[in-house]
Amino acid sequence: MPKPVILILGFGNNIGANVASRFAQAGFDVAVVCRKIEKECILPEYLAIKKDLREAEGLAAVFEEVESAYGPPAVVVYNVAQGVFARPGEPLSLQYSDIVNDATTTGLNAFEAARLANEAFNKLPANQSRVFIATGNQLVTQNIPHLIGLSIGKRALANIIEACATAYGDSGKR
Repeated sequence: MPKPVILILGFGNNIGANVASRFAQAGFDVAVVCRKIEKECILPEYLAIKKDLREAEGLAAVFEEVESAYGPPAVVVYNVAQGVFARPGEPLSLQYSDIVNDATTTGLNAFEAARLANEAFNKLPANQSRVFIATGNQLVTQNIPHLIGLSIGKRALANIIEACATAYGDSGKR
C-alpha cells in the first residue's frame, strides 16, 4: 500500500518545517512548495517545488507534479500569507493594490488550493482520510488596523474553510 501524501503550500523554516517533520515521522511522503528552496529545512526525501504562491495560476501544475511523484495528497496545508503593513493608526495609508495582493495571496488563492485538493481527494481510496488545513492567526477575530490587508485575507480564508467544512464534512473531508 502506498504511503499517504502531504502537500504543504507555503513551506518555510517555522510552521512548514515542523508540520513536514511531524508528518514524515508519521510515515507520509512529503511535498513542499516555497518561494525559495531553503536547504537547511528541506530534507532530501521531500519533494521540493519552487513556486511563488502569490499567483494561483500555477497551483494546478503543483498538484500534478505531486501526484506524478507520489500520488494524490491526502493532506493539504495552506500556509501562505502576505501582508503589507499600513502606517500605525492609518489603515487607509495602503495602496489599493497592496490590499488586493494581501487578500488574494492570503485568502482568495486558498479557494483554488481547496478546489484542487478536493479533486485530489476524490482520487483517494474510500478509506483514506482527507484533510485540508489552513494556518491562521488572531486576525480572523481581532482587528489590528495596520494589518488590514492580511486581516481581509485571513477572514476570507476562514470563510472558505467554513464553507467547505459545511459542504463536505459529512463526506469525510475535513
